Amino acid sequence: MEFQNLLKFKASLKSTTLKSYEAVYNRLIDSGLFTFQINETAQDKIIKIINQIDSKPSSKLNMLNVAIVLKQAHNKPVDLLLSQRETYQKTNKIMTETSNEKLREELPSVKELKTYLQLLFTEQRWIEFIVNYLIISSYAVKMFNMSEISIKQRRYIIKRKTLLLTSSLILR
Repeated sequence: MEFQNLLKFKASLKSTTLKSYEAVYNRLIDSGLFTFQINETAQDKIIKIINQIDSKPSSKLNMLNVAIVLKQAHNKPVDLLLSQRETYQKTNKIMTETSNEKLREELPSVKELKTYLQLLFTEQRWIEFIVNYLIISSYAVKMFNMSEISIKQRRYIIKRKTLLLTSSLILR
């Protein structure tokens, strides 16, 4: 019933957003830490519960956002939740910056990638060239956090700080 009120309150949201809200809502409920509906739980108790759930700051931020929308859908105060959201946003930003800095240290530069791609082309190593070209130039492929991909009977392993991909036979 509680989530149905949220659907009515936020009827203009895209279906993907609603599915995401529902998944986060279910995670909160499935935690077993709420003794009442979220909209009937005190703000400080919601914050304590979310802090007890073992997850990344971005996930906690999502949980808090769902709690805020639920409270708003029932015309309940959200001032403490909004304040906590700012704290989670700052923590999330710091974690993201730290993670990005680590990746900058570990991953090859764009110049190195392009040089390696040219090397593969020059040496006519077509499968490796195609795989690397797709990874370098395709936004959809970049969205995956890949450490290895398999194509047919070959394994391509991403090498950090060296050449990007090499191939070897998979022995099974």
